[in-house]
Amino acid sequence: MALGHVPLADIISGVVADFERFNPKVRITLAVGRLADSYGDSVDLTVYRCLQEGITNAERHGEATMIAVDLTERPYNTEDGGGSQASPVLRLSIRDDGHGVTPGVSWGLGLTGMDERVRALGGMLTLTSQPGAGTCLDISIPIDELSRIPDGRKGQRRSRQ
Repeated sequence: MALGHVPLADIISGVVADFERFNPKVRITLAVGRLADSYGDSVDLTVYRCLQEGITNAERHGEATMIAVDLTERPYNTEDGGGSQASPVLRLSIRDDGHGVTPGVSWGLGLTGMDERVRALGGMLTLTSQPGAGTCLDISIPIDELSRIPDGRKGQRRSRQ
């Protein structure tokens, strides 16, 4: 694992590439927006683990054929929970076209673990689904200026589109 040594965007791209290589029947799209190279070990690891678990759930339990992953830093929105209105958030969204989650079903260990990791960082995890219409996993983690690690260019931040 290269966390802490390689930019977060590159780590995320690698995870998606690995999933595509091991399950070529599932098409995964990745959109990476504005990101610092790192947000510190705890945040980076949480994003990494949530991405792994989110894609695994979409493939295994949702039987998805298409998964869309979006990761970006953005201004705070009241829907993001946690943090102050001055704090930006790191937002990970994983949408799939699978069969959805049955209403009333309890979360398993994977979703529960993701939720605990995210809440420990002051963030919020939401899962929305309609049977037969896919699932959307949204994770928002508040960040601050001190947690951002630029890409080594004297404080300039790296942007990816």
